[in-house]
Amino acid sequence: MANCYRTKEHERFRKEQLKLGDDGEWKLEEERKQNYKDYELKYVTYSSSLKTDSNFVYNHCKLSVYRRKQLIYACDDIYEDYPTFFYFYTLDGYDYLMFRKDDLYGYTIVNLTTMQEHNYFPDVVLNREQESFIIVEATLWNDILLLFGCHWACPYIYYALDARTYKTHMLCTRDVDETKTAIDDTSLTIYYTDGNKPKSQSYTYTEIVKILNENETYDI
Repeated sequence: MANCYRTKEHERFRKEQLKLGDDGEWKLEEERKQNYKDYELKYVTYSSSLKTDSNFVYNHCKLSVYRRKQLIYACDDIYEDYPTFFYFYTLDGYDYLMFRKDDLYGYTIVNLTTMQEHNYFPDVVLNREQESFIIVEATLWNDILLLFGCHWACPYIYYALDARTYKTHMLCTRDVDETKTAIDDTSLTIYYTDGNKPKSQSYTYTEIVKILNENETYDI
């Protein structure tokens, strides 16, 4: 697995996905808004009247971010079905937005102060060769982003993503009870739902930092 964002293959994938549903009529499906500090996020979803043989609906979405009512960032998102997640956070005095730009997979992090953008998209899903991690939620833990999600439906697990270097580490492989996750500045405890022992697993922040520093992978 490797990051293929902005490769020729990825650009072709985006163009093909953006065309899906174009033979039908697009209509406004939903508009979501979210506020953070001086920012307002608007996310508009359009659905196509064209459906697949299995009654599958094609969606396209438009993301706009405003600061004090002035547009500072916009992009088209490509989705066949599911909407993205949004997570604002502040690190080192800078404000960031994290979301999924392309389909279900990968992620985008935008520095809303400098407008620098970091993108990740796994090459294995370009041709649907295999599944990749789907981020559902994110939480900033000091300078580590805890990513909660799944590879497809289940199990739900956690990844750690270094918010500065973008190195990653899978924290578990068993289904997690997110409602019981305990976190403070120095420690993280993950609780499992399968009834097997151990029922939980704990990490210190120092341990995760050491693991990420020694890791060579940036993939999820």
